[in-house]
Amino acid sequence: MLTDDDIITALADVLPLDESLEAYPGTWQEPPYADRDGRALLGLGDRSWDVLLDRETGRLEGVPDDADAFVLNSSLERFVRCVQVAVAAHEEVGRYEAETVEDDDLDEEVDDEAVDEIEEIGRRLAKQLAEIDPEAVADENAFWSVLAEELSYGS
Repeated sequence: MLTDDDIITALADVLPLDESLEAYPGTWQEPPYADRDGRALLGLGDRSWDVLLDRETGRLEGVPDDADAFVLNSSLERFVRCVQVAVAAHEEVGRYEAETVEDDDLDEEVDDEAVDEIEEIGRRLAKQLAEIDPEAVADENAFWSVLAEELSYGS
């Protein structure tokens, strides 16, 4: 059974989550984590969905107020790895965008190359996420699937 200390240790490299994973439409909670039916409340949705961690299995689920729960990640370890690759991809897009600052003097070919490169970063992220946790991206509307797709549009 995962204790709050186990969760904190596992999340250490990606804390604070509100900076690492800004795409979550809610507020990441601080320990001690509230308990809901044997699951730790990691994220409190702002009119969206909560993030609950099953303390027995390590599975993370998104739990909307008015719909069925969905898989966020199949384990806490995989969640951390997904956050890490997503953060790295966002940083890569940010660096690339900074290098190709929009300028009226840039020609269309440079703009097309920038768009292509950013789209490729998004595709690479989607592939990495699928390798880390296939269950988390099995649905094209899943959190991680949407995050990778949106990244391909730029930060």
